[in-house]
Amino acid sequence: MSRKQVALVILLAVCTCCPDGRAQPQIARTVTEETPEAALAADLQEAVSMLDRNQHRLLMHDFLPSIYASRQAMEPQSSRTRRGTATPTQILSDVEARELRAMIVGAQSGTATYNRNRTLVEITFVKKPVELIPAMKPAYVPASADKPPGQIDGLGRDLKQMLTAAAALLESGQQEEFIRSVYPLPELADLAQSDNMQRLLSRLKSHPGMTEAMVFELKAAAAKVGPVSGATAEITLSEQDKTGSDRVLKFELVENNWRFFDGGKQHRTLYRQLTSTRIGSYTIPGSQGSMILARFQDSWRLQALPTFEPLMQ
Repeated sequence: MSRKQVALVILLAVCTCCPDGRAQPQIARTVTEETPEAALAADLQEAVSMLDRNQHRLLMHDFLPSIYASRQAMEPQSSRTRRGTATPTQILSDVEARELRAMIVGAQSGTATYNRNRTLVEITFVKKPVELIPAMKPAYVPASADKPPGQIDGLGRDLKQMLTAAAALLESGQQEEFIRSVYPLPELADLAQSDNMQRLLSRLKSHPGMTEAMVFELKAAAAKVGPVSGATAEITLSEQDKTGSDRVLKFELVENNWRFFDGGKQHRTLYRQLTSTRIGSYTIPGSQGSMILARFQDSWRLQALPTFEPLMQ
């Protein structure tokens, strides 16, 4: 027995013979059809089930307004692979499916107003607020004193020799050795996480102009090294030393090796404090909306996309 009929029982005429030989027809017929209200409730629930099962094509044919038919009409041209076979096209995006489901669920408990012959219905509903839990904080945020694991060697405490050796490493294609030798230790600790180092190396290798510019600057800085006192040093490269405006290169002595100055130390400390603080969940406000459906051959179908607006506070 289909959903479209709660009960349909037809008893055909049965003829019985009387003693006098006359035929006496006995006919009984009971027809109970689904009410518009019951059909609407069932169709809304069926639409939710189709969305949950990602049956978007069935939903389009049975429930969605005609605007979605144009998406399927364009499918054979837009979804051809190189071999000439058609691939499935997503009629509803994930966001559209999620929004539509929320509105249909809201409509299930909404207020329905029917037209005179009960072939049109407008449902006003409230889409409930949604609580969102923020993404987890980063698995690792380097502190100012963090170091990468294992043995880490530098290029010595002679700044001029360090700059010359660093440029030579880049020129010979030893990008990873260059990074490990001159980068600040907390940055190396961060690069040791996951595949961060490989992403940086891939970027350097895919942009040779970046490497060439660094080699040029390192050599220009080595030529301008003067007397150094203390644990930090600054070298200013003018427009003649490089393209563009003046630039200051800053270095610091770490464990008897010169490295690039850890300029992100202050920002990293603040970022670490912020990410260590628990962030509470927050709620997307609910909305009020309406949808109009038409009944055709005992089925209800959306006439247009549902409309909604934020709830007034």
